[in-house]
Amino acid sequence: MIYASLICKETSQIMKNEELKALRNKINLIDDEILKLLSNRSEVVLQIGKHKKEGSLVDLDREQKILDRLTSNLEGSYPKDTIVRLWREIFQSSEKLQKVNDTHIKSKRSIENINIYKGGKSTLPTEKKIIKLSSN
Repeated sequence: MIYASLICKETSQIMKNEELKALRNKINLIDDEILKLLSNRSEVVLQIGKHKKEGSLVDLDREQKILDRLTSNLEGSYPKDTIVRLWREIFQSSEKLQKVNDTHIKSKRSIENINIYKGGKSTLPTEKKIIKLSSN
């Protein structure tokens, strides 16, 4: 009886793990799709940029209309402020794409600004060595 109970629990855990794996695979496919759409959007942004004059890259009225349209058509569980923040980041990156220069896009969250913690040592005034376990 105990053996059968253990097997049921193990089987249940395996099924949960497989379900979680399948859901994560779905997320990966959606992420890939979002990335392709952003790439397509960037191509259109570049084409639009060719038609704009350098001084008038940002159209705040247009951005507000886009945000209003997106937030009114919002389906799903993400709050409106999340959608607004995401699109404002897209707007900022789009503006930078349209500017004529040879520099890469660098937003405040760009990959160049990520500092990967690699561990390290520190000393106290007592000259004792301390091993830092976390960056927090």
